[in-house]
Amino acid sequence: MGRVIQIRVSAATFDLAEVERRWPRLHPLAFAGSGPAWPTKGALELSAALADRLALGILPAEVAAALGPNIRRLEEARARLDAALADWQPSKAEALSSELEDILDELEKSAKRL
Repeated sequence: MGRVIQIRVSAATFDLAEVERRWPRLHPLAFAGSGPAWPTKGALELSAALADRLALGILPAEVAAALGPNIRRLEEARARLDAALADWQPSKAEALSSELEDILDELEKSAKRL
């Protein structure tokens, strides 16, 4: 690493609109009324917002009961993804990003049943 240039391994959502299209029921659960708290509403932010709302008791009780276990799994996957990125392990991070998206897909299916 240079003295001026910093090298990072990071993950970001390429198409923010795709997040809302792919997870239309989760998106408002995570971001409704959030205003500037989440200026970027990508998949990682969706995961973090759901975990925050569950932890703070903001989600409706029925939603928290039905989705809570998978939201906690989602948060664990996001933490592992963050750790892989911090440890410069892009292959592991890629696999974890797929796991995170799979959990979001499961949550979306569960949210459809509510």
